[in-house]
Amino acid sequence: MNANRHIRPDGSNTKRARSRRGISLIIVVLMVSLTMAVSFAVIHSQGTAIAIQQNADLRANARQAALAGMAVALREAHSPNWIGVGTSFSKDLSATEHFTATYSTGDATLAVGHADYDEYAYRVTILVTGHARDPNHADRMAGHRIEAVIRLVPQAVDAEPPGWEEMQQYTFSQREKGMTSVSLTVPCRIEGPVRIRGKLDLCQDRINWTSTVQLRYLSDLYEMSRYGWPDYRPFNGPLHITYSEQDSKTRDLLTGTLRVPISDTTSSSSYTWSDPLPNESYQLYPGGQTYYAEIIGGDISDTELKPDPQTNPLGIFISSNRIRFSGNVSLQGTLITRNLDDIEVISGSNTLSSLTVPPYAHRGMSSDARFRLPTVVGDADFWVSGLVNLEVNGLTMLRQNVEITSAAQGDMTVTINGNVSAKVLLIDVRSDWAMSKKWWSKKLKTFLTINDPSLFFPDWVNAIDGLNPRPYIQIKPDSDTTRYHWYNGDNPLFKQPQDANGDDKGLTWELIRWTDNP
Repeated sequence: MNANRHIRPDGSNTKRARSRRGISLIIVVLMVSLTMAVSFAVIHSQGTAIAIQQNADLRANARQAALAGMAVALREAHSPNWIGVGTSFSKDLSATEHFTATYSTGDATLAVGHADYDEYAYRVTILVTGHARDPNHADRMAGHRIEAVIRLVPQAVDAEPPGWEEMQQYTFSQREKGMTSVSLTVPCRIEGPVRIRGKLDLCQDRINWTSTVQLRYLSDLYEMSRYGWPDYRPFNGPLHITYSEQDSKTRDLLTGTLRVPISDTTSSSSYTWSDPLPNESYQLYPGGQTYYAEIIGGDISDTELKPDPQTNPLGIFISSNRIRFSGNVSLQGTLITRNLDDIEVISGSNTLSSLTVPPYAHRGMSSDARFRLPTVVGDADFWVSGLVNLEVNGLTMLRQNVEITSAAQGDMTVTINGNVSAKVLLIDVRSDWAMSKKWWSKKLKTFLTINDPSLFFPDWVNAIDGLNPRPYIQIKPDSDTTRYHWYNGDNPLFKQPQDANGDDKGLTWELIRWTDNP
Protein backbone atom coordinates (compact mmCIF):
# COMPACT_ATOMS: atom_id res chain seq x y z
CA MET A 1 0.00 0.00 0.00
CA ASN A 2 1.28 3.47 -1.01
CA ALA A 3 1.79 5.62 2.06
CA ASN A 4 1.55 8.87 -0.11
CA ARG A 5 -1.91 8.23 -1.65
CA HIS A 6 -4.37 10.99 -0.79
CA ILE A 7 -7.67 9.95 0.52
CA ARG A 8 -10.39 12.62 0.81
CA PRO A 9 -12.35 12.66 4.07
CA ASP A 10 -15.37 11.33 2.18
CA GLY A 11 -13.21 8.49 1.03
CA SER A 12 -12.95 9.58 -2.77
CA ASN A 13 -9.86 9.83 -4.82
CA THR A 14 -8.83 13.55 -5.24
CA LYS A 15 -6.92 13.17 -8.55
CA ARG A 16 -9.81 11.43 -10.26
CA ALA A 17 -12.20 14.18 -9.21
CA ARG A 18 -10.01 16.86 -10.72
CA SER A 19 -9.98 14.95 -14.04
CA ARG A 20 -13.76 14.81 -14.14
CA ARG A 21 -14.02 18.52 -13.45
CA GLY A 22 -11.76 19.24 -16.48
CA ILE A 23 -13.92 17.20 -18.81
CA SER A 24 -17.03 19.01 -17.62
CA LEU A 25 -15.40 22.35 -18.32
CA ILE A 26 -14.54 21.30 -21.85
CA ILE A 27 -18.11 20.18 -22.45
CA VAL A 28 -19.43 23.48 -21.15
CA VAL A 29 -17.07 25.42 -23.40
CA LEU A 30 -18.09 23.33 -26.37
CA MET A 31 -21.75 23.89 -25.63
CA VAL A 32 -21.24 27.60 -25.30
CA SER A 33 -19.31 27.67 -28.58
CA LEU A 34 -22.00 25.67 -30.33
CA THR A 35 -24.67 27.95 -28.97
CA MET A 36 -22.77 31.01 -30.16
CA ALA A 37 -22.27 29.47 -33.59
CA VAL A 38 -25.95 28.66 -33.89
CA SER A 39 -26.86 32.16 -32.74
CA PHE A 40 -24.46 33.72 -35.26
CA ALA A 41 -25.89 31.56 -38.02
CA VAL A 42 -29.40 32.56 -37.07
CA ILE A 43 -28.45 36.23 -36.99
CA HIS A 44 -26.64 35.93 -40.35
CA SER A 45 -29.58 34.09 -41.84
CA GLN A 46 -31.94 36.75 -40.64
CA GLY A 47 -29.71 39.43 -42.20
CA THR A 48 -29.67 37.57 -45.50
CA ALA A 49 -33.42 37.17 -45.41
CA ILE A 50 -33.82 40.86 -44.72
CA ALA A 51 -31.49 41.71 -47.63
CA ILE A 52 -33.38 39.34 -49.94
CA GLN A 53 -36.67 40.88 -48.91
CA GLN A 54 -35.30 44.38 -49.45
CA ASN A 55 -34.07 43.42 -52.92
CA ALA A 56 -37.43 41.84 -53.71
CA ASP A 57 -39.16 44.98 -52.53
CA LEU A 58 -36.90 47.09 -54.75
CA ARG A 59 -37.62 44.90 -57.76
CA ALA A 60 -41.36 45.01 -57.03
CA ASN A 61 -41.18 48.79 -56.75
CA ALA A 62 -39.25 48.96 -60.04
CA ARG A 63 -41.92 46.82 -61.75
CA GLN A 64 -44.65 49.03 -60.35
CA ALA A 65 -42.80 52.04 -61.72
CA ALA A 66 -42.59 50.34 -65.13
CA LEU A 67 -46.31 49.50 -65.05
CA ALA A 68 -47.17 53.07 -64.15
CA GLY A 69 -44.87 54.31 -66.91
CA MET A 70 -46.47 52.06 -69.52
CA ALA A 71 -49.91 53.31 -68.53
CA VAL A 72 -48.70 56.89 -69.01
CA ALA A 73 -46.96 56.06 -72.33
CA LEU A 74 -50.07 54.40 -73.75
CA ARG A 75 -52.24 57.29 -72.67
CA GLU A 76 -49.85 59.75 -74.30
CA ALA A 77 -49.93 57.81 -77.59
CA HIS A 78 -53.70 58.40 -77.69
CA SER A 79 -53.32 62.08 -76.83
CA PRO A 80 -53.71 64.85 -79.46
CA ASN A 81 -50.34 66.18 -78.27
CA TRP A 82 -48.38 62.95 -78.59
CA ILE A 83 -44.70 63.68 -79.23
CA GLY A 84 -44.35 60.80 -81.71
CA VAL A 85 -41.85 58.07 -82.54
CA GLY A 86 -38.10 58.43 -82.11
CA THR A 87 -38.63 60.20 -78.79
CA SER A 88 -38.54 59.39 -75.09
CA PHE A 89 -39.56 60.97 -71.82
CA SER A 90 -38.99 60.37 -68.10
CA LYS A 91 -41.05 61.05 -65.01
CA ASP A 92 -40.47 60.83 -61.24
CA LEU A 93 -43.17 58.91 -59.41
CA SER A 94 -41.69 59.52 -55.95
CA ALA A 95 -38.40 60.44 -54.34
CA THR A 96 -37.12 56.93 -54.98
CA GLU A 97 -39.03 55.76 -58.10
CA HIS A 98 -39.10 56.93 -61.72
CA PHE A 99 -39.47 55.60 -65.26
CA THR A 100 -38.28 56.28 -68.83
CA ALA A 101 -40.46 55.56 -71.89
CA THR A 102 -39.29 55.35 -75.52
CA TYR A 103 -41.34 55.18 -78.76
CA SER A 104 -39.88 53.44 -81.82
CA THR A 105 -41.32 52.71 -85.26
CA GLY A 106 -41.97 49.07 -86.09
CA ASP A 107 -41.99 45.69 -84.42
CA ALA A 108 -38.81 43.65 -84.02
CA THR A 109 -40.73 40.40 -84.57
CA LEU A 110 -41.68 41.44 -88.13
CA ALA A 111 -38.90 40.57 -90.56
CA VAL A 112 -38.80 40.19 -94.33
CA GLY A 113 -41.00 37.25 -95.26
CA HIS A 114 -43.28 37.54 -92.23
CA ALA A 115 -46.98 37.39 -93.10
CA ASP A 116 -47.57 40.78 -91.42
CA TYR A 117 -44.38 42.49 -92.59
CA ASP A 118 -46.41 45.09 -94.51
CA GLU A 119 -47.72 46.30 -91.13
CA TYR A 120 -44.25 47.25 -89.91
CA ALA A 121 -44.67 50.99 -90.51
CA TYR A 122 -48.07 51.00 -88.79
CA ARG A 123 -46.73 49.52 -85.55
CA VAL A 124 -44.98 51.28 -82.69
CA THR A 125 -42.85 49.64 -80.00
CA ILE A 126 -43.05 51.24 -76.54
CA LEU A 127 -40.23 50.36 -74.13
CA VAL A 128 -40.61 51.48 -70.52
CA THR A 129 -37.92 51.02 -67.87
CA GLY A 130 -38.92 51.51 -64.25
CA HIS A 131 -36.30 52.28 -61.54
CA ALA A 132 -36.49 52.03 -57.75
CA ARG A 133 -33.80 53.15 -55.21
CA ASP A 134 -33.30 52.10 -51.58
CA PRO A 135 -33.96 55.25 -49.52
CA ASN A 136 -31.31 54.19 -46.98
CA HIS A 137 -28.64 53.08 -49.45
CA ALA A 138 -28.31 55.34 -52.49
CA ASP A 139 -26.14 52.79 -54.33
CA ARG A 140 -28.80 50.09 -54.16
CA MET A 141 -31.17 50.26 -57.16
CA ALA A 142 -33.38 47.91 -59.17
CA GLY A 143 -34.76 48.17 -62.71
CA HIS A 144 -37.61 46.52 -64.61
CA ARG A 145 -38.56 46.74 -68.31
CA ILE A 146 -41.92 46.32 -70.04
CA GLU A 147 -42.34 46.34 -73.80
CA ALA A 148 -45.62 46.86 -75.66
CA VAL A 149 -46.31 46.85 -79.41
CA ILE A 150 -49.31 48.83 -80.69
CA ARG A 151 -50.80 49.14 -84.17
CA LEU A 152 -52.48 52.18 -85.68
CA VAL A 153 -56.24 51.96 -86.17
CA PRO A 154 -56.98 54.63 -88.81
CA GLN A 155 -59.95 56.87 -88.13
CA ALA A 156 -59.75 59.79 -90.56
CA VAL A 157 -58.11 61.09 -93.75
CA ASP A 158 -58.01 64.45 -95.49
CA ALA A 159 -60.80 65.54 -97.83
CA GLU A 160 -60.49 64.69 -101.52
CA PRO A 161 -59.82 67.37 -104.19
CA PRO A 162 -62.49 68.69 -106.59
CA GLY A 163 -63.46 66.18 -109.26
CA TRP A 164 -62.52 63.20 -107.14
CA GLU A 165 -66.04 61.82 -106.94
CA GLU A 166 -66.35 62.07 -110.72
CA MET A 167 -63.18 60.03 -111.15
CA GLN A 168 -64.67 57.40 -108.84
CA GLN A 169 -67.95 57.39 -110.73
CA TYR A 170 -66.74 56.86 -114.30
CA THR A 171 -64.53 54.21 -115.87
CA PHE A 172 -63.19 56.99 -118.07
CA SER A 173 -63.57 60.64 -117.18
CA GLN A 174 -62.39 63.42 -119.46
CA ARG A 175 -61.25 65.95 -116.89
CA GLU A 176 -61.19 68.87 -119.32
CA LYS A 177 -62.36 69.51 -122.87
CA GLY A 178 -59.31 69.05 -125.07
CA MET A 179 -58.49 70.16 -128.60
CA THR A 180 -58.85 66.62 -129.94
CA SER A 181 -60.89 64.94 -127.19
CA VAL A 182 -61.75 61.22 -127.34
CA SER A 183 -60.96 59.10 -130.41
CA LEU A 184 -61.51 55.34 -130.51
CA THR A 185 -61.03 52.78 -133.26
CA VAL A 186 -62.47 49.29 -132.94
CA PRO A 187 -61.61 46.74 -131.74
CA CYS A 188 -61.35 48.37 -128.32
CA ARG A 189 -63.65 48.67 -125.33
CA ILE A 190 -64.43 50.97 -122.42
CA GLU A 191 -66.77 49.16 -120.07
CA GLY A 192 -69.14 50.98 -117.77
CA PRO A 193 -69.99 54.68 -117.27
CA VAL A 194 -68.04 57.22 -119.34
CA ARG A 195 -67.91 61.01 -119.09
CA ILE A 196 -66.84 62.92 -122.23
CA ARG A 197 -66.72 66.73 -122.17
CA GLY A 198 -65.56 67.24 -125.74
CA LYS A 199 -66.11 65.54 -129.08
CA LEU A 200 -66.27 61.77 -129.48
CA ASP A 201 -64.76 60.39 -132.68
CA LEU A 202 -65.42 56.74 -133.59
CA CYS A 203 -62.68 57.05 -136.22
CA GLN A 204 -64.15 55.48 -139.34
CA ASP A 205 -61.57 57.41 -141.37
CA ARG A 206 -58.61 55.90 -139.53
CA ILE A 207 -59.80 52.40 -140.32
CA ASN A 208 -60.87 53.38 -143.87
CA TRP A 209 -64.48 52.39 -143.44
CA THR A 210 -67.27 53.79 -145.51
CA SER A 211 -70.39 54.77 -143.61
CA THR A 212 -72.08 51.60 -144.85
CA VAL A 213 -69.30 49.34 -143.61
CA GLN A 214 -69.17 51.12 -140.27
CA LEU A 215 -72.92 50.86 -139.78
CA ARG A 216 -73.02 47.13 -140.52
CA TYR A 217 -69.96 46.26 -138.45
CA LEU A 218 -71.11 48.15 -135.35
CA SER A 219 -74.73 46.99 -135.58
CA ASP A 220 -73.56 43.37 -135.84
CA LEU A 221 -71.42 43.83 -132.72
CA TYR A 222 -74.61 44.66 -130.87
CA GLU A 223 -76.49 41.73 -132.44
CA MET A 224 -73.70 39.34 -131.48
CA SER A 225 -74.01 40.44 -127.84
CA ARG A 226 -77.73 39.64 -127.99
CA TYR A 227 -77.15 36.11 -129.25
CA GLY A 228 -74.67 34.84 -126.72
CA TRP A 229 -71.41 36.34 -127.97
CA PRO A 230 -69.24 38.42 -125.63
CA ASP A 231 -69.98 42.13 -125.80
CA TYR A 232 -67.33 43.52 -128.16
CA ARG A 233 -68.91 46.98 -128.57
CA PRO A 234 -66.56 49.90 -127.86
CA PHE A 235 -69.00 51.04 -125.14
CA ASN A 236 -71.79 49.49 -123.15
CA GLY A 237 -72.48 52.76 -121.32
CA PRO A 238 -74.04 54.76 -120.07
CA LEU A 239 -72.26 57.65 -121.80
CA HIS A 240 -72.53 61.12 -120.32
CA ILE A 241 -71.69 63.45 -123.20
CA THR A 242 -72.28 67.01 -124.27
CA TYR A 243 -74.77 66.83 -127.12
CA SER A 244 -73.70 70.12 -128.59
CA GLU A 245 -70.18 68.73 -129.10
CA GLN A 246 -71.37 65.72 -131.11
CA ASP A 247 -72.63 65.51 -134.66
CA SER A 248 -75.91 63.78 -135.34
CA LYS A 249 -74.19 60.81 -136.98
CA THR A 250 -72.20 60.02 -133.82
CA ARG A 251 -75.31 60.22 -131.63
CA ASP A 252 -77.19 57.95 -134.05
CA LEU A 253 -74.34 55.40 -134.03
CA LEU A 254 -74.35 55.37 -130.25
CA THR A 255 -78.08 55.08 -129.68
CA GLY A 256 -79.43 53.47 -132.86
CA THR A 257 -76.56 51.22 -133.92
CA LEU A 258 -74.60 50.30 -130.81
CA ARG A 259 -77.67 50.73 -128.56
CA VAL A 260 -75.63 52.49 -125.87
CA PRO A 261 -77.60 54.61 -123.38
CA ILE A 262 -76.47 58.24 -123.47
CA SER A 263 -77.38 61.40 -121.59
CA ASP A 264 -76.69 65.06 -122.22
CA THR A 265 -74.35 66.41 -119.57
CA THR A 266 -73.82 70.03 -120.45
CA SER A 267 -71.58 71.11 -117.58
CA SER A 268 -68.38 72.59 -118.95
CA SER A 269 -66.59 72.53 -115.60
CA SER A 270 -63.19 70.88 -115.40
CA TYR A 271 -61.00 69.66 -112.58
CA THR A 272 -57.34 69.11 -111.83
CA TRP A 273 -55.16 68.35 -108.83
CA SER A 274 -52.12 69.71 -107.04
CA ASP A 275 -48.67 68.22 -107.47
CA PRO A 276 -48.35 65.38 -104.93
CA LEU A 277 -45.38 65.08 -102.56
CA PRO A 278 -43.68 68.39 -103.43
CA ASN A 279 -40.92 67.60 -100.92
CA GLU A 280 -40.72 63.93 -101.93
CA SER A 281 -41.45 62.97 -98.30
CA TYR A 282 -44.48 61.81 -96.38
CA GLN A 283 -45.79 60.54 -93.04
CA LEU A 284 -48.38 57.88 -92.33
CA TYR A 285 -49.78 59.52 -89.19
CA PRO A 286 -49.10 62.57 -86.97
CA GLY A 287 -45.93 61.94 -84.98
CA GLY A 288 -44.94 59.11 -87.31
CA GLN A 289 -41.64 58.52 -89.07
CA THR A 290 -40.82 60.57 -92.17
CA TYR A 291 -40.38 58.50 -95.32
CA TYR A 292 -39.02 59.43 -98.74
CA ALA A 293 -40.22 58.44 -102.20
CA GLU A 294 -37.83 56.52 -104.42
CA ILE A 295 -36.57 58.50 -107.42
CA ILE A 296 -36.59 56.66 -110.75
CA GLY A 297 -36.37 57.57 -114.41
CA GLY A 298 -34.99 56.75 -117.84
CA ASP A 299 -35.13 53.28 -119.37
CA ILE A 300 -36.48 50.67 -116.95
CA SER A 301 -36.59 46.93 -117.60
CA ASP A 302 -36.26 43.67 -115.68
CA THR A 303 -37.16 45.49 -112.47
CA GLU A 304 -39.51 44.99 -109.55
CA LEU A 305 -40.53 48.22 -107.85
CA LYS A 306 -42.49 47.66 -104.65
CA PRO A 307 -43.04 49.14 -101.19
CA ASP A 308 -40.41 48.74 -98.51
CA PRO A 309 -42.21 48.66 -95.13
CA GLN A 310 -39.18 50.20 -93.40
CA THR A 311 -38.16 52.93 -95.88
CA ASN A 312 -41.01 53.52 -98.36
CA PRO A 313 -44.14 51.76 -97.05
CA LEU A 314 -46.53 53.39 -99.54
CA GLY A 315 -44.36 52.43 -102.51
CA ILE A 316 -44.24 55.95 -103.97
CA PHE A 317 -41.94 56.38 -106.97
CA ILE A 318 -41.22 59.79 -108.51
CA SER A 319 -39.73 60.24 -111.97
CA SER A 320 -36.67 62.40 -112.42
CA ASN A 321 -37.22 62.51 -116.21
CA ARG A 322 -39.08 60.66 -118.94
CA ILE A 323 -39.76 57.01 -118.08
CA ARG A 324 -39.62 54.22 -120.64
CA PHE A 325 -40.79 50.77 -119.57
CA SER A 326 -39.27 48.19 -121.89
CA GLY A 327 -40.29 44.84 -120.48
CA ASN A 328 -40.44 42.65 -117.42
CA VAL A 329 -41.32 45.56 -115.14
CA SER A 330 -43.56 45.16 -112.11
CA LEU A 331 -44.53 48.23 -110.09
CA GLN A 332 -46.69 48.13 -106.98
CA GLY A 333 -47.49 51.49 -105.47
CA THR A 334 -47.87 54.94 -106.99
CA LEU A 335 -45.90 56.34 -109.94
CA ILE A 336 -45.71 60.15 -110.01
CA THR A 337 -44.33 62.15 -112.95
CA ARG A 338 -43.53 65.86 -113.03
CA ASN A 339 -42.33 68.63 -115.32
CA LEU A 340 -44.27 67.33 -118.34
CA ASP A 341 -42.28 64.10 -118.29
CA ASP A 342 -44.05 61.38 -120.27
CA ILE A 343 -44.54 57.75 -119.36
CA GLU A 344 -43.82 55.43 -122.28
CA VAL A 345 -44.44 51.69 -122.44
CA ILE A 346 -42.55 50.50 -125.50
CA SER A 347 -42.02 46.72 -125.27
CA GLY A 348 -42.46 43.53 -123.28
CA SER A 349 -44.75 42.64 -120.40
CA ASN A 350 -45.27 45.34 -117.78
CA THR A 351 -47.61 45.52 -114.79
CA LEU A 352 -48.49 48.59 -112.73
CA SER A 353 -50.66 48.05 -109.65
CA SER A 354 -51.87 50.28 -106.86
CA LEU A 355 -51.28 49.65 -103.17
CA THR A 356 -54.07 48.82 -100.74
CA VAL A 357 -53.40 50.54 -97.44
CA PRO A 358 -53.39 47.62 -94.97
CA PRO A 359 -54.73 48.71 -91.56
CA TYR A 360 -58.39 48.75 -92.54
CA ALA A 361 -58.15 45.10 -93.58
CA HIS A 362 -57.38 44.16 -89.98
CA ARG A 363 -60.25 46.00 -88.33
CA GLY A 364 -63.06 43.67 -89.34
CA MET A 365 -64.62 46.43 -91.42
CA SER A 366 -66.43 45.99 -94.73
CA SER A 367 -64.42 46.17 -97.92
CA ASP A 368 -65.69 49.64 -98.82
CA ALA A 369 -63.91 51.01 -95.72
CA ARG A 370 -60.54 50.12 -97.23
CA PHE A 371 -58.89 52.27 -99.86
CA ARG A 372 -56.04 52.35 -102.32
CA LEU A 373 -53.81 55.11 -103.58
CA PRO A 374 -53.69 55.95 -107.32
CA THR A 375 -51.47 53.81 -109.53
CA VAL A 376 -50.34 56.63 -111.85
CA VAL A 377 -50.40 60.39 -111.29
CA GLY A 378 -48.92 61.92 -114.43
CA ASP A 379 -48.11 65.49 -115.31
CA ALA A 380 -47.93 64.76 -119.04
CA ASP A 381 -48.78 61.89 -121.44
CA PHE A 382 -49.03 58.14 -121.10
CA TRP A 383 -47.90 56.49 -124.33
CA VAL A 384 -48.20 52.82 -125.29
CA SER A 385 -46.49 51.64 -128.47
CA GLY A 386 -44.77 48.63 -130.00
CA LEU A 387 -44.95 44.96 -129.00
CA VAL A 388 -46.44 45.39 -125.55
CA ASN A 389 -48.43 43.50 -122.97
CA LEU A 390 -49.47 46.11 -120.42
CA GLU A 391 -51.68 45.64 -117.38
CA VAL A 392 -52.61 48.56 -115.13
CA ASN A 393 -54.57 47.86 -111.95
CA GLY A 394 -55.96 50.91 -110.22
CA LEU A 395 -56.65 54.57 -110.82
CA THR A 396 -54.73 56.35 -113.60
CA MET A 397 -54.67 60.17 -113.47
CA LEU A 398 -53.12 62.14 -116.34
CA ARG A 399 -53.14 65.91 -116.72
CA GLN A 400 -52.64 65.40 -120.43
CA ASN A 401 -53.28 62.41 -122.69
CA VAL A 402 -53.51 58.65 -122.83
CA GLU A 403 -52.40 57.54 -126.29
CA ILE A 404 -52.35 53.94 -127.47
CA THR A 405 -50.64 53.99 -130.83
CA SER A 406 -51.13 51.81 -133.86
CA ALA A 407 -49.84 48.23 -133.81
CA ALA A 408 -50.91 44.85 -135.10
CA GLN A 409 -53.74 43.49 -133.02
CA GLY A 410 -51.82 40.42 -131.87
CA ASP A 411 -48.75 42.49 -130.97
CA MET A 412 -50.33 44.76 -128.36
CA THR A 413 -52.50 43.95 -125.36
CA VAL A 414 -53.51 46.74 -122.99
CA THR A 415 -55.78 46.03 -120.03
CA ILE A 416 -56.57 48.80 -117.57
CA ASN A 417 -58.51 47.48 -114.59
CA GLY A 418 -59.61 50.68 -112.93
CA ASN A 419 -60.64 54.23 -113.57
CA VAL A 420 -58.86 56.58 -115.98
CA SER A 421 -58.92 60.38 -115.95
CA ALA A 422 -57.22 62.33 -118.73
CA LYS A 423 -57.61 65.31 -121.01
CA VAL A 424 -57.47 63.26 -124.22
CA LEU A 425 -57.92 59.56 -124.95
CA LEU A 426 -56.67 58.25 -128.29
CA ILE A 427 -56.83 54.59 -129.30
CA ASP A 428 -55.42 54.34 -132.80
CA VAL A 429 -56.28 51.77 -135.47
CA ARG A 430 -54.79 48.28 -135.29
CA SER A 431 -52.32 48.30 -138.18
CA ASP A 432 -53.53 45.02 -139.68
CA TRP A 433 -57.05 46.48 -139.87
CA ALA A 434 -56.02 49.56 -141.86
CA MET A 435 -57.10 48.22 -145.24
CA SER A 436 -58.35 50.38 -148.06
CA LYS A 437 -61.96 51.49 -148.32
CA LYS A 438 -62.22 49.39 -151.47
CA TRP A 439 -61.07 46.31 -149.55
CA TRP A 440 -63.62 46.78 -146.79
CA SER A 441 -66.43 47.53 -149.23
CA LYS A 442 -65.64 44.40 -151.21
CA LYS A 443 -65.65 42.30 -148.03
CA LEU A 444 -69.06 43.61 -147.03
CA LYS A 445 -70.45 43.03 -150.52
CA THR A 446 -69.23 39.41 -150.47
CA PHE A 447 -70.67 38.87 -147.01
CA LEU A 448 -74.10 40.17 -148.00
CA THR A 449 -74.29 37.76 -150.93
CA ILE A 450 -74.13 34.82 -148.48
CA ASN A 451 -77.52 35.83 -147.11
CA ASP A 452 -77.23 33.76 -143.94
CA PRO A 453 -78.95 35.41 -140.93
CA SER A 454 -76.91 33.31 -138.52
CA LEU A 455 -73.68 34.95 -139.68
CA PHE A 456 -72.36 38.24 -138.35
CA PHE A 457 -70.05 40.45 -140.34
CA PRO A 458 -67.34 40.85 -137.60
CA ASP A 459 -67.14 37.10 -137.02
CA TRP A 460 -67.14 36.34 -140.75
CA VAL A 461 -64.25 38.78 -141.41
CA ASN A 462 -62.35 37.12 -138.57
CA ALA A 463 -62.90 33.66 -140.07
CA ILE A 464 -61.84 34.75 -143.55
CA ASP A 465 -59.09 37.28 -142.82
CA GLY A 466 -58.16 36.84 -139.16
CA LEU A 467 -59.39 40.26 -138.00
CA ASN A 468 -60.62 39.27 -134.56
CA PRO A 469 -63.40 41.50 -133.16
CA ARG A 470 -62.30 40.73 -129.60
CA PRO A 471 -60.82 43.93 -128.16
CA TYR A 472 -57.22 43.62 -126.98
CA ILE A 473 -57.36 47.23 -125.76
CA GLN A 474 -59.68 47.46 -122.74
CA ILE A 475 -60.48 49.86 -119.95
CA LYS A 476 -62.85 48.37 -117.41
CA PRO A 477 -63.89 48.93 -113.80
CA ASP A 478 -61.80 47.26 -111.18
CA SER A 479 -63.56 44.21 -109.78
CA ASP A 480 -62.31 45.25 -106.33
CA THR A 481 -64.79 47.70 -104.79
CA THR A 482 -62.06 49.35 -102.72
CA ARG A 483 -62.20 53.13 -102.98
CA TYR A 484 -59.29 55.30 -104.00
CA HIS A 485 -57.88 58.09 -101.88
CA TRP A 486 -55.99 61.16 -103.00
CA TYR A 487 -52.84 61.87 -101.01
CA ASN A 488 -50.70 64.90 -101.80
CA GLY A 489 -48.22 64.61 -98.94
CA ASP A 490 -48.99 68.00 -97.35
CA ASN A 491 -50.27 66.23 -94.24
CA PRO A 492 -49.90 62.69 -92.89
CA LEU A 493 -51.91 60.06 -94.77
CA PHE A 494 -54.07 59.43 -91.70
CA LYS A 495 -55.09 62.26 -89.44
CA GLN A 496 -56.59 62.55 -85.98
CA PRO A 497 -60.39 62.45 -85.91
CA GLN A 498 -62.09 65.56 -84.59
CA ASP A 499 -64.86 66.11 -82.09
CA ALA A 500 -67.98 68.20 -82.61
CA ASN A 501 -66.00 71.38 -81.90
CA GLY A 502 -63.38 70.58 -84.51
CA ASP A 503 -60.69 69.71 -81.97
CA ASP A 504 -58.34 66.79 -82.54
CA LYS A 505 -59.18 63.70 -80.50
CA GLY A 506 -55.89 61.82 -80.85
CA LEU A 507 -54.94 58.64 -82.68
CA THR A 508 -56.41 55.22 -81.94
CA TRP A 509 -54.14 52.25 -81.34
CA GLU A 510 -54.64 48.52 -80.91
CA LEU A 511 -52.46 46.56 -78.47
CA ILE A 512 -50.68 43.76 -80.33
CA ARG A 513 -48.27 42.40 -77.73
CA TRP A 514 -47.17 43.01 -74.12
CA THR A 515 -43.92 41.57 -72.79
CA ASP A 516 -42.96 41.80 -69.11
CA ASN A 517 -39.21 42.14 -68.59
CA PRO A 518 -38.19 41.25 -72.19
